[in-house]
Amino acid sequence: MRKIARSQNASEAVLARARLDAAFAAEERRGLMLASGARSAAAFVVVAWLAVVNPNEGAAWAWVVGTAALFLVTGLAQLWLYWRAIVPPAAPYVFVLVDSLMLAAVLLCPNPFVTVPVPPAMPLRFANFLYFFVVLMQMAFSFRPRLLLWSTLCGIAAWSMGFAWVMKQPGIVTDPPGADTGERLVRYFLPNYVSHLKFQTEIVVFLVVGVGLALLVRRSRDLVTERAEAERARGNLSRYFSPKVVEDGWKRKSSGTAAAWRSSSATPFSRRSESRMSARTTPATPSPARGGCSRR
Repeated sequence: MRKIARSQNASEAVLARARLDAAFAAEERRGLMLASGARSAAAFVVVAWLAVVNPNEGAAWAWVVGTAALFLVTGLAQLWLYWRAIVPPAAPYVFVLVDSLMLAAVLLCPNPFVTVPVPPAMPLRFANFLYFFVVLMQMAFSFRPRLLLWSTLCGIAAWSMGFAWVMKQPGIVTDPPGADTGERLVRYFLPNYVSHLKFQTEIVVFLVVGVGLALLVRRSRDLVTERAEAERARGNLSRYFSPKVVEDGWKRKSSGTAAAWRSSSATPFSRRSESRMSARTTPATPSPARGGCSRR
């Protein structure tokens, strides 16, 4: 009987885990759809903002707004693909890689329609790198820690490639080793100045935020799994014990680890503990009343 009960509990655990994985997969798909919608909304806000504050005119203005609108179009395309569920499992990783490379190219490549050319080092002075945090925000909705880590690596790689391309341009200057503050200030105000310290700070902060978000998502998934398995274990306990016994055992076990509960999904109490707990919870048998009614 024990073997039959154990095999039955094992099969129930496998089915419960399969249902939980299916629920996670469905939630990941909805998360990717929500992420694409949030990314499209963010791109729309950026496009509208650039259309107002962009000082260029004519074709130069259209270039800036058009490149920003490209991310709106790709976001809507991703939303449609996720909605139709016609993308392979590796598609989100490819989308993140393409978005990161495209974002770095749009931010660092010069506008070919401007009348006054901008030095290639000038885009690195602006807060352009902050747009990569929008990619992290999008992937946080996916509820996938690996996808968040992949997005972090793609952002770092794309921005590093762009930084290396700028450093290879003619006329680029940077801080010489051992330079004093006065020399650094002189170089800082040059149009072709590139700061290694700023680049390193951006990479480190982006890495910390990306890894932190991945750990947060992982912790959320573990919490959902732990609570689901705990509720399943509590439901199994109710088959063998009274509600009072289950509640007392739950309180006693609540201070233990999640692994203890996972292993207790079948019958976590021994017969000795069952007898003890039943004795504690069973009311005492009332003694015959003195001078009361006698048996007939």
